[in-house]
Amino acid sequence: MQDTLRVRMPTGIPSLDPVLDGGIPPGSVVLLLGDVGAGNTEFVYSSLISLVALKKRGGTD
Repeated sequence: MQDTLRVRMPTGIPSLDPVLDGGIPPGSVVLLLGDVGAGNTEFVYSSLISLVALKKRGGTD
């Protein structure tokens, strides 16, 4: 049970994942706020691409 609680979805951003203890907890809701042009959309796309690549390598369930 303990290992299941530690599973995280990495964002793919090396400086952010350690702050989030390895990534975003599955099933959580994330509110992303920022000014126009701040990189909100890029963050979401980059995170999704990173997660898809990880799943293709068999890194998450």
